[in-house]
Amino acid sequence: MKRKCLGCSIEFEVTSKQLDKRFCTQRCWGKYQTEHKLNMKAELRNRPTVDEVKKAFSEQRIKLVQSLTFVDFALSGVYIIINIVNNMIYIGSSKDIEARWREHVHKFYGNRHENDKLQKAWNKYGEKAFQFKILEVVQEKNLVVREQYYLDLYKPYERHIGYNLYKTAFSPLGNVWTEEQKANLRVVRHNQKPRKLYCKWCKTVFIVKGQNAKFCSHKCRDKARWQKDKAKNHSGKRKTLKELFDSLTDGELATILED
Repeated sequence: MKRKCLGCSIEFEVTSKQLDKRFCTQRCWGKYQTEHKLNMKAELRNRPTVDEVKKAFSEQRIKLVQSLTFVDFALSGVYIIINIVNNMIYIGSSKDIEARWREHVHKFYGNRHENDKLQKAWNKYGEKAFQFKILEVVQEKNLVVREQYYLDLYKPYERHIGYNLYKTAFSPLGNVWTEEQKANLRVVRHNQKPRKLYCKWCKTVFIVKGQNAKFCSHKCRDKARWQKDKAKNHSGKRKTLKELFDSLTDGELATILED
């Protein structure tokens, strides 16, 4: 049986007991090992350093966030997120569409979006597979009505059509839970153990069972909201995303993205 030597490319005879033999002589084997090591060293020298990779990643993130800005800021209306791979959609509305889209992207990268179906699709296909478009610019008082119109029109709450979880805008009303889902929810709530948490306003310890709570009472929550609204009203005009990027240097942007 003849076989081609990996070192000198010359054919040589092998017996039935030498089927694993790849080199005709020991010299060819040593020559091949030396060339392989040199190629590996050259490949390692040509590889980018850790700092170069971080810099390229930061520039990519900056370009992505800059591409999400709109011509007109603080628009209120109905928007749609389209998966161009499988043509599934998500429909939502917001009084500030730009802020809402940035909130979506921030939660996607943090892997903590409240819509589990949309988060899994983002993790699977990546940000390049999703397009964000404005369906209609409407007044804030008509947001619920117009969002409900598009939900009834496109039906994104159907499993094979979109990622919406509920049939009704801004509410889980109209969503029918199966008996199996209700039983699973009862089991989960029953098995949850009481936890000790700290109130963000009065800094006291309180015990809660179930979801995470930030405040020990409605009184502390209302006080915290009042203080937040007061600070917001005295903070001046809110900067847009474009103005924020123009005011920061490249080094500050890279530091923010790395954090």
